Amino acid sequence: MLEEEDDDLFVSKKPAKAARVDPITSDSLRAPVAEITVPVAAPAASTLPSAELSSRRAKLASMSTDIDSSDFSDPMFCSEYVQEVYDFLRDKEAEDRIDYTYMSRQTGLTPRMRMVLVDWMVEVQLKFRMTSESLYLSVNIVDKYLQKKPVNRDHLQLLGVTALHIASKFEEVYSVDINDFVFICDNACTAADIIAFEGEVLRTIHWCLTTPCPLHFLRRYSKAAGSDGLRHTMSKYLTELSLGYYNMLQYHPSTQAAAAVLLTRHLLGNTPYWPDTAQYYSCYYECEILECARALHNILLHPDPKFRLVTRKYSGSKFCRVAQIAAENAPKIKF
Repeated sequence: MLEEEDDDLFVSKKPAKAARVDPITSDSLRAPVAEITVPVAAPAASTLPSAELSSRRAKLASMSTDIDSSDFSDPMFCSEYVQEVYDFLRDKEAEDRIDYTYMSRQTGLTPRMRMVLVDWMVEVQLKFRMTSESLYLSVNIVDKYLQKKPVNRDHLQLLGVTALHIASKFEEVYSVDINDFVFICDNACTAADIIAFEGEVLRTIHWCLTTPCPLHFLRRYSKAAGSDGLRHTMSKYLTELSLGYYNMLQYHPSTQAAAAVLLTRHLLGNTPYWPDTAQYYSCYYECEILECARALHNILLHPDPKFRLVTRKYSGSKFCRVAQIAAENAPKIKF
């Protein structure tokens, strides 16, 4: 299995009392952060309806190999209709797309404050050994709520911990106890606060908890590109790295996943950079994901010191130290 978390999916991850995580303070939200400018690109192929995706795939069929033929004997791979599943996910990501201009309507928040919050949420995810899916979902819940409701900076941590609580119950086999969330917030909020705000958040986002994340697409695209464990892990690192950067919301999850595979192959010197099979199964031409890949490359070249936990996570031996490899190789390549 390529996904490290999947190996112990059905083992209880409920920890003993977790180490206290530094709470988010007003000073940390006001600390200067060098913003990274990511160019706004026109929506790419991920907005294409399923019929057009099928038409494009038919044109590319002769250039690809069948990556599902060896899996037909295993019902877990759903090989008979796996492509229909991914076509549906492409439609769903367009339907659930975050309005990446919402911060202009937030009078008390800035992208800097969102970055500090997401970095703290990554630390909580690591402390409780929550899955990557829980992290992606919790950040998505935060963005969905912020695009609909104004939030005061003093309530930002409550929104973050409530999103983690919801995601834990939705994604984890054993959800994190609410009192552990209270403890890890340094008692900045109570269990009653989280429960009350949970209902408010769910009603505001209309109970939409099934939005595709980059990891869903990345597993498919890594397989299509023939990625080994190292390359898939580096691609995971690149997609998680984008979580903290508000401007990356302009790109669909499938675009981010495809761009991560492309950038990984550049970083590791694997040619062709965008194989025909990856092009066929993703339905992305290389020119359509270059802007997103350049944005990810720019983040590697100019990492923000306020968003450090993802890099620290992927610098460990468990993840093949891909963060260090990416940082060393990033200056050597050009798009």
